[in-house]
Amino acid sequence: MIDGDGIVDSVGHLLFVDRKTSINILQTNGLGINNSIKRLAKADSLDGQESLEIDEHFMVTEDGSHAWSQKGIASIALDMKQYSKITKARRAWVAAVGEVIEDCFKKEVKRLESAPTRITNAISKAKRELQIIRVR
Repeated sequence: MIDGDGIVDSVGHLLFVDRKTSINILQTNGLGINNSIKRLAKADSLDGQESLEIDEHFMVTEDGSHAWSQKGIASIALDMKQYSKITKARRAWVAAVGEVIEDCFKKEVKRLESAPTRITNAISKAKRELQIIRVR
């Protein structure tokens, strides 16, 4: 789901991915995501749609671009489902993304957090195998 190059940062339970990865997850294009972001930026809580919050839905990177968290992508997906002029199949896709993205990102955060342990274990195993080979 997420290319390692697309991950910008992980803050607590939130994983922020770059624009390209966000577009790929939503299977949209720059125009589609831009329109949704504009609608969400204008949203207020009285309409039922949650507005975007910095460091929760998105973060601004050092180069000034936006990176999106699972909460941000879910909000964009919900907005696209409700307000974008898209086909039924695409509407079903963004609806599914909105429903499962939290769980998918949680699994990805766990995978990233366990990476150092997996790497250490792999190095230890390789060293043991190398010692066995030397003994033979």
